[in-house]
Amino acid sequence: MCEPRDLAYWHEVFVLLTYSKSRAMAYRNAAVKEKAVIRNYDGMNIGFTEEIRYIDGSWDERTCLGVMKFNDPEGARHWLQSDHPFRQPDFLIKLTF
Repeated sequence: MCEPRDLAYWHEVFVLLTYSKSRAMAYRNAAVKEKAVIRNYDGMNIGFTEEIRYIDGSWDERTCLGVMKFNDPEGARHWLQSDHPFRQPDFLIKLTF
């Protein structure tokens, strides 16, 4: 997790979650179940992918992406520290804050 020294200047925070394409349905189900919890932290699911098409560069076709938005860094941090289903070691490839 990367954070600037002074979070006072930050407002909205986007959390990017990468996961295996084989776990796309599991991500979708977890996102639906976690919707109310994320809302409690002033956040929302923006969306998720089952496939990514890229124009330039390279992308591992077995990797998908989920995006969440939180109204402030504190809400995002509290949610990230909570016991959410996306924390399971077999679930995520990488969590970016």
